Amino acid sequence: MSISFAIAKHLYPLPECPPKRTKELQVIALGLPRSGTESLHKALLELGYSRVSHGFDWHFNNIQSSPLYYELALLRSQNRLPDRDTLRTKYFDRILADYEATTDIPTVWFAEELLLAYPDAKVILNRRQDVTAWKKSFEGSVLPMMRSWTYWFYSWFQAETYWVVALTLWLHGKVLFRDDFEREAERAYVEHYERLEEVLRSERREFLRWGVEDGWEPLCKFIGKPVPNTPFPNGNIASEFGPKLMTVDEERFRHARRNAAKVGAVFAAVVGVGIYGLMWRKGISGLQRGL
Repeated sequence: MSISFAIAKHLYPLPECPPKRTKELQVIALGLPRSGTESLHKALLELGYSRVSHGFDWHFNNIQSSPLYYELALLRSQNRLPDRDTLRTKYFDRILADYEATTDIPTVWFAEELLLAYPDAKVILNRRQDVTAWKKSFEGSVLPMMRSWTYWFYSWFQAETYWVVALTLWLHGKVLFRDDFEREAERAYVEHYERLEEVLRSERREFLRWGVEDGWEPLCKFIGKPVPNTPFPNGNIASEFGPKLMTVDEERFRHARRNAAKVGAVFAAVVGVGIYGLMWRKGISGLQRGL
């Protein structure tokens, strides 16, 4: 498939995903990050779905799925996507083994593949009406992590950080924003929803256009759940994004620093031995010339 991918899996190993699905995937929400995804995530949990995928959930609890996501992205980039059954059994049934609903990344990066794999799941297109507001929110939350030299440096020395950075920079940075967030973000946002609506209409598949401001009623009516007697949940504001990641990343960074120190020590030892060997050989050569 890819020599570099094989090397990465060897250098940055993670635990294996479960071998098969244990619960049926019932709801697929395909809005981009910062479009009410965490509010929707909380709402779906409140409505009784036992586990709901979200970017934070992936980052904290399901990071072992990352090599499978990466492999799937690699196959797509090579125009070698597998058939529906293989998409489901080899990839998504393992990645989302005990999830009953999805929101946010990483699943939104594979929206069309998910639609193909789960034709009976309910589909929600959660979005913000104000594209400029969405761009500003993304710029104040996800983008600093994508541009962070700290994340980039530590990703070379810690497995979970490596896969988070590799997937985010590739699928957000290169695929979605074409390496130019300022110029491409709003286009990417609009095209994401236009493309999905076109796919869904062509398949005559029912879907819900929804925003956080719409609240419980249209959401519950669409998925067949009773409306709770509670306010609709609030998601994280942009300024909370980085601190929330740090609840696990501080520990990952500590591991990365220890690994970097070990690599540095080994490198210094190898260089030292090489210099000593070179000096020794020069000394022997000088002694032989003296004789």
